[in-house]
Amino acid sequence: MSGAAPGGPGNEFLLPDVGEGLDQAEIVEWLVAEGDHVARDQPLVEILTDKSQTQLPSPKSGIIRRLGFSEGDMAEVGQVLVEFEAESETADPETADPETADSTAADSRAADSTVAPPVQAPPRRAKAAPVVRRRALEMGLDLS
Repeated sequence: MSGAAPGGPGNEFLLPDVGEGLDQAEIVEWLVAEGDHVARDQPLVEILTDKSQTQLPSPKSGIIRRLGFSEGDMAEVGQVLVEFEAESETADPETADPETADSTAADSRAADSTVAPPVQAPPRRAKAAPVVRRRALEMGLDLS
C-alpha cells in the first residue's frame, strides 16, 4: 500500500487505490499527528469514499514528519497522505542517551509501585452510514 517518490524513497505513504473505480477520498479524521511515533499497521487516518468509510493503517513504523491533508480535504489516489522521517533521522532506542534511559526506567519503576488508575478503552465511533456521518459533520453534530 505504500509508495515512494523520488525525494524520499520509502518515506511517503500515498493514498492507495481503494478499488471499484474510485479515484479520490475525503480525509475524515486523522488518528495521528505530526511528530507522533507510529507502529506498523496502526490506524493513521479515516477516509470516506462514495462507497465506504474506512481506516488506513501505517505501512511501517516511524515518526510522522508531515500530514499531507487537513480533515475535510479530498485526496486523489497516488497523492502523499503522510511523510515519515527518514530511517537515519529516527532515534534508535538502544542508542538513546543512557541518562535519559535510566530516568525512564526509574519513572517506570515508580509508576509500578503506585496503584494505576483503571484503563479506559478509547471511545468507539458511532456506527453510521457514510452519508449520515458526512451530514452530521456538515451540521456539527456528534454521532456518539
